Amino acid sequence: MAKIDETEIASQLARIALAVDSLEAAVDGLSMYIELSEEIEWLKYRSIDGWRMLAVSDAYAELFLDGDAKKYRGQLDGVIWSKEIAAAFKENDDEAALTPGEWLEAEEPVGGGRIFVARKMVYEADGRVYCRGKGMLL
Repeated sequence: MAKIDETEIASQLARIALAVDSLEAAVDGLSMYIELSEEIEWLKYRSIDGWRMLAVSDAYAELFLDGDAKKYRGQLDGVIWSKEIAAAFKENDDEAALTPGEWLEAEEPVGGGRIFVARKMVYEADGRVYCRGKGMLL
């Protein structure tokens, strides 16, 4: 039976823990960047029950959330938006997930006859799948 090199295992576990910490810090940094952005931006993560909002920019909050960016944090789209709009967002988020690391552009309804041009990119970090988005009203 081969001898287990506990020092090597401990070293590899330490490197894995450092990598996870680095990824978590990168996601935290991106969330902070998005929140402070003057552009209309957001960051979601995929959960068991759908895409949950992690962060929205102040510009997004002003345009869609009466200025309250925290209102959306941790929520599914259907909590904030109508069923039809939430379904369109999910469909495009899921489509973006088919080509990770590439921007998907889609026109999405946002109520009141308004159309939003969204650019979405999906990527994986710290064991989660994220969808970063930005866009503008037509």
